[in-house]
Amino acid sequence: MNSLSRLANNKRIAPLWTDLRTDGGAQAGEDIYITYNSGMGRNPDNLVIRWVAETYSSGEPVNFELILYDDGNIQFNYDGGNADFSSRLPTIGISNGDGINRRLSDYNGNTSLTDVDSDLYTLKELRTVSLNVEAGGGGTIFPLPGAHAYPVGQQITIAAVPDRYYDFDYWSGDLSGNQSPVTVTVNSDMDITANFFRIYPPSSLNVRQELNRTLLMGENINVLTWQDNPSNPSQKIANYNVYSDAGGALSLLDTVEAGTTEYWHRAVDKTQTYNYAVCAVTTRGVEGEPSFRSIPGEGGPETSGQTRSTMSAGLKGAESGDERGKDVPIIIGPSSKETTQNKSRRTQSPLNFAVQRAFDSTTPEGGYIHILSWQANPESKSIERYKIYLVEGDKRRLLVELDGDTLEYVHREVEQNKPYKYALIAVDKDKKACKPVYAEVK
Repeated sequence: MNSLSRLANNKRIAPLWTDLRTDGGAQAGEDIYITYNSGMGRNPDNLVIRWVAETYSSGEPVNFELILYDDGNIQFNYDGGNADFSSRLPTIGISNGDGINRRLSDYNGNTSLTDVDSDLYTLKELRTVSLNVEAGGGGTIFPLPGAHAYPVGQQITIAAVPDRYYDFDYWSGDLSGNQSPVTVTVNSDMDITANFFRIYPPSSLNVRQELNRTLLMGENINVLTWQDNPSNPSQKIANYNVYSDAGGALSLLDTVEAGTTEYWHRAVDKTQTYNYAVCAVTTRGVEGEPSFRSIPGEGGPETSGQTRSTMSAGLKGAESGDERGKDVPIIIGPSSKETTQNKSRRTQSPLNFAVQRAFDSTTPEGGYIHILSWQANPESKSIERYKIYLVEGDKRRLLVELDGDTLEYVHREVEQNKPYKYALIAVDKDKKACKPVYAEVK
């Protein structure tokens, strides 16, 4: 039975692959004729194979021929008849049988081929070229790393997929720039490498508590300070995300621009312990490894690098009219004999959940895929599995369950122009699930 997959996985020339017979009565002279292309200036080294037949199921007349030229070109010709292939659509094309390199005719799957133009395959079109793709440290690439053979002129979509705490940097070899995914046309052998860079945590993260005192009231403020990590490429860092960790749930407090190395968490409770995380964010919106710091509430143990003081209202964020430069009294820290109560920690949601659309050139049929990727949350230490759902309106359908070490999933055979929304949930060894995170492609 004819099919695209059988064409791709077998060495085959298929001018009209469907169910035919040459022993019926649909037309006179039914048979298969083999002749040389001689006479009238034609080259006798060209071979012609002609079918005078009929469709097996409906007995419709069929007339077509295949010409094999001595220079390697191949031609399909179609005569009268060929009016109705609706009962078994024909597969038309050529293949070298490796599962990848095949060319389909524009007539493939047509229901009628009456007196249509010839279909010519030149030697150049039949030649294949090699596309070798590799990934540097910190990520992978799609198609998967290695050498792939494609017909000359085929367009291939290539996507760089960074690991956790890495971002895509640039292409090298026979491709330049930093766009991903990117579509290339392979007209000759190509070598392409995806390069990545690690996103390091901010340096010297510290937190101190200060009392912003006005004439009528006082406000406790936790002041977070950090330094740019010199290992990060400054031109690729766009922001810093500041998180509060309340009982194990990371909550975004604010995003500050690169170059800013301070954040004020206002109106805090001086008796409460506060946990913070700060991470650099690249120009592509990818978060790096977070830096963590805590400040205990009064009555809890105080750690080095975390202090409390009183500041005048003339400091940043205070009301105008107060004096500046007053002595700053030190508030005595909590007793080291007292401890804070351990709170139950909830399973944390994965970070940087994203989806990108790419053309699937690894299958004979082609088509599009979605590459889903995410990062494990460092606050969740015992993730057993991830569950991915397809969200459609107010309903969601489970697509797959993956083990806790997997940080990527390929959703195949998606529609090119249809919007998709996905939900990702992490489940720990105690069967506790996090809040879902979502990613969309439109």
